Amino acid sequence: MATLTSSITIDKPVEAVWNYFTDLANNMKWRSDLKEIKQTSPGAVGVGTKFSEVSEFMGQKMETPQEITAFDVNKKFGVKSAGGPIPFSGDFTFEPSEGGTKLSVQFEFSPGGIFKLAEGMVVAQAQKQFEGDFARLKQLLEAM
Repeated sequence: MATLTSSITIDKPVEAVWNYFTDLANNMKWRSDLKEIKQTSPGAVGVGTKFSEVSEFMGQKMETPQEITAFDVNKKFGVKSAGGPIPFSGDFTFEPSEGGTKLSVQFEFSPGGIFKLAEGMVVAQAQKQFEGDFARLKQLLEAM
């Protein structure tokens, strides 16, 4: 099991960051790996909502069904995979910070298949990707 953490401070109120982040369609604008995302369960987004992503990681296209595990408005958004080659669970936390928002993530994952052979590289690439994606998210939100 590998653990990945990252955080960034965004010069926007927690509510603005939360609202943008939890609108699943917005993920296409800031996540570099994401090719497609769709909600697969009915209703408003919240705990138990299921969705599916098509992404590309280390040159491999993956479809990953997921479920929202935490939805504490303006505080915590949790997600876990429900299949795919890299089982994971993670929490994003939102905290007020000097007039803005500190957005943090902690992910745990277990690379399988081809990814297990290169676990160290997978962890390094995932860390780099999170940091780059968070930087893009910050740039998008602060320009709004």
